[in-house]
Order: sequence, then structure tokens, then C-alpha cells
Amino acid sequence: MVSGAPLLFGMTLGAFGRVSFIVQILVAVYLIYSNIAKLIGKIKIEVYNTPRLRVRGGSTVLIVVMVGLILLNQYIFKLGNPLDQKNLFSLLYGWGILYWALFAIFFSTITFKQLYYSWYLVKYDERFYKDLNFTDEEWYGKRKAKKIQRTEAKKKSK
Repeated sequence: MVSGAPLLFGMTLGAFGRVSFIVQILVAVYLIYSNIAKLIGKIKIEVYNTPRLRVRGGSTVLIVVMVGLILLNQYIFKLGNPLDQKNLFSLLYGWGILYWALFAIFFSTITFKQLYYSWYLVKYDERFYKDLNFTDEEWYGKRKAKKIQRTEAKKKSK
């Protein structure tokens, strides 16, 4: 994800120019931020049983407006465009930042929730262990369960 970003950013800058590049960066940051905010809201609902809050949308409208503005700038206004010659290929690779943002959103959606649940389990492991009535063997495994039994037997014999 990181190693391909400079290539995609450079292709976007070369195809659409500085103005469209800045607009795409702002939209990408907004999309990634709103996705993470939605993920955090969903996790809080599942973990803490908080009431469901209505999450304001608008990402689709923002993308449509942004694409319209970039295309208007590309073919009518031509602000900040380095090249006068435009073709279909530059129109395809000019959306590099948005490709990168969609990949980042996909990756964060997959990993963020699992990362948070793993952190939550590690942070409150003793609580889960006691509340869910796991045996030592189920929780720690056979080796460590035997070791715990030996240390408990030594404590009782003293």
C-alpha cells in the first residue's frame, strides 16, 4: 500500500495537474477518516452496547461532485494542468489517489476491527478467563496448565 502510493500520486499529478491533485487528496483523507469513524462507532455499539447513533452519509455525493469538478477543470477551465494533450489513458490513471484511498479503506475495514478485538481480549484477559469459566487447559494450553497445577500443588504443600 505504501510503496505504490508515490507512483499513483505522481500519475495523478501528471494526468490532472495540481488543482485536481489537491482536491483528490482532500477527498481521500475525508473518505479514510469517515470510514475509520464509522468503524469505531460500530465497534463501540458492539462492545459497550451504546445506543446506535445515526451516522451522517454524504460520501457518494462528495465523490460525484469531486469527479464533476475534476472533469470540468480537465476539459474546460484547465487550471493547474501541466499538459494540454489529454487522452483516455490519462483519464484512467489520473484517479491514482482515489485508487489508493479505496485500497486503504478496504484494508482498514478488514484489519481494524480484528485489531481492536485482539487488543480488548489482551487488555481484559483475566476478566474473560474468570467470567467465561475457562479451564486452565482451555485458556493456556496443556503445557502451561500442567505447570500451573504443579505450582499450585507446591503452594498447597507449603
